[in-house]
Amino acid sequence: MVIDKRLDNVIREAANQLKQKNIDDPLQEARFLMQEILQIPIAKQLARPDILLTEIEYKQFCQATTKRASGTPAAYITGKADFYGNEFLVNNTLIPRPETELLIDLALTLSFDTKEISILDLCTGSGCIGITLFLNLYSKYQIELSLSDISADALMTCQKNVERLIKKQSNIQILEADLFPKQDTNKPYDLIVVNPPYIETKTIDDLQIDVKDYEPKLALDGGADGLLFYKRLATEIKPYLSSNKNTYLLLEHGLGQRDAIKDIFEKSEFQILDIIEINDWQKFDRILGFTLKL
Repeated sequence: MVIDKRLDNVIREAANQLKQKNIDDPLQEARFLMQEILQIPIAKQLARPDILLTEIEYKQFCQATTKRASGTPAAYITGKADFYGNEFLVNNTLIPRPETELLIDLALTLSFDTKEISILDLCTGSGCIGITLFLNLYSKYQIELSLSDISADALMTCQKNVERLIKKQSNIQILEADLFPKQDTNKPYDLIVVNPPYIETKTIDDLQIDVKDYEPKLALDGGADGLLFYKRLATEIKPYLSSNKNTYLLLEHGLGQRDAIKDIFEKSEFQILDIIEINDWQKFDRILGFTLKL
C-alpha cells in the first residue's frame, strides 16, 4: 500500500493516533512534534501542507508519534523543555512546569543590600531555577551560584544546561548532595530556592501515566505525607543562614500543603521576618517565600 507522505496528511494521521490514546490537544501535539523532530515550524506546516516527506523523515516522525501515544512526555522525546524563555535539556530530570515560573517572578522582586549575592538551588534537577535566576540577575549583581542535587544523572544534564546557557561560569558550582551540600556547611546564602519532591508516596501511582511512568521518582516522592523535604529544610537550613543579614527562602509546594509548611517553619530555631504566599493561575496555593534570620 502506498502511504501518503504529504505533510498535512501525516500530521492528521498522527493527531488521530494521539486522540485514540486520549492525549490532550492531539493536533497541537502532532504539530509540535513535527516542528521539533523534523524542524518544520508550525507556520510553515500551515503555509505548505503539501510538502512531501522523505522516507527517513516519515519514519522519524512516526517513531516520535508512537512514543508520545504510549505516554512518553514530549519533552523526553525531544530531550528539552522551555522555561522562562529559555530551552533546557531535561534528560533524567523533572520536566519544568509553567507554575514554577512564579517562583522566578517572586525572586526577581527581592532586593539585596549588596552587589555580591550567593544563591543556592536545592533539588536543582535540570538547573532551570538557579540558571534562570543567574541569567536574570547577573547584570545587577555579582552572583555566586550553587546547584545541588542527589542525582548524578540529573547533575550531568544540569552541567550541560550551564554550559549551553551561561557564558561566564567561574562562580557556579554543581554539587552532588542529599539536599544541602555538606562541603558548604556554615556558608550563609542570600537566597535559597527549592522545588522539592512533594507528592505523597501513596498517591504517586495515581498520577498521570506521563508523570508516574516517566519522570524520576526521586523528583516526585515527598514521603508519607508529602512534607518530608520541608521538614528537612527546616531542620537543616540553620548553618546556611547569616547571623548579620537576612536570607530569602523561596519554595514550591503542592496543593493544600501551605499551612502545614508554615507550621513546620514557625516551630524552627530561627526568626521568620516575613512570609509571602502566591497562588498559581488556577488559584491553587503554590509558592511560599520566607525571609529568615538567625
